[in-house]
Amino acid sequence: MKRVLVGGFRHEVHTFIDGEMQLDVQKACEAIERDVARPLGISMEDAAEGVIRIINANMTGALKVVSVERGYDPKDFTLVAFGGAGPLHGFELGRALGCRYVLVPRYPGLLCALGLLATDLQSDYARTALQRGPNYDLSAIEVVWRELEQEADGELAREGVPAERRRFVRLADLRYAKQGFELTLEAPGGALDVAAASRLVETFHAQHERLYTFAERDTQVEIVTLRLRAVGLVDKIALPKISTAAGSKPQPYERRRVRLDGTSHPDVPTYRRDALRAGHRITGPAVVDQLDSTSLILPGQAAEVDRHGNLIIRLG
Repeated sequence: MKRVLVGGFRHEVHTFIDGEMQLDVQKACEAIERDVARPLGISMEDAAEGVIRIINANMTGALKVVSVERGYDPKDFTLVAFGGAGPLHGFELGRALGCRYVLVPRYPGLLCALGLLATDLQSDYARTALQRGPNYDLSAIEVVWRELEQEADGELAREGVPAERRRFVRLADLRYAKQGFELTLEAPGGALDVAAASRLVETFHAQHERLYTFAERDTQVEIVTLRLRAVGLVDKIALPKISTAAGSKPQPYERRRVRLDGTSHPDVPTYRRDALRAGHRITGPAVVDQLDSTSLILPGQAAEVDRHGNLIIRLG
């Protein structure tokens, strides 16, 4: 599989899926030049790179919504780049977010399907049960949760999940009195007694402070909605291990011209993913081809193959 990243490949033929799909690179370049480069008065290469930068900026913003804006620091997490195009953008996104690691699964384009096969069955149930503390009606709360558990238990039974593989997690939506939004929190295990309710409220204060930098412990806390997460446990899969490399440096099968950050790299090594072995180390700039995706390793980065065939890059 060959893929144009950014560059002047006007008269080359490039293919996807090990040659199953052929791309007309000249027509792609003409489209960018006609619709982007010429109206802006810039070169085709600058226009193509600008498109990629805008895409990366949009994805970085989306990642911040589910991390920074929820109070999580990206540097505490590993960014997993999956899907057909994820590994092309993942290392740039990880660098922009300040992540310490980026991981490309062995088969990035199949990760969602693999997750579907390996993920436990899960259903969510909810019922509004508005109460204002500190004097919650704990008996009424317990009745609602038990009714949700009975409903969920019947659903899991109809799905054929054995009783010993059924799990129930109680959650609640809490907010400050008259606040316009709630936070969903996992409730302590077992029946909600006075002590457990106090712990739940304190967890709400702490979460609110982590997300919004303040907590109002003198303000009454409302329980708005009671929720139940029903889980049916399925058999887990074991990822196969790959053989270990005799040396740390693999051999590229070809070299390409690639443009990155405004700089042309005329001789970039390109590797086949299925030829990589555990312990192999690839320094950027480099390209890794495989049937379901393409990985781009940036200058100054180094990727190492682990025992399951994942590409792991340590950033910064």
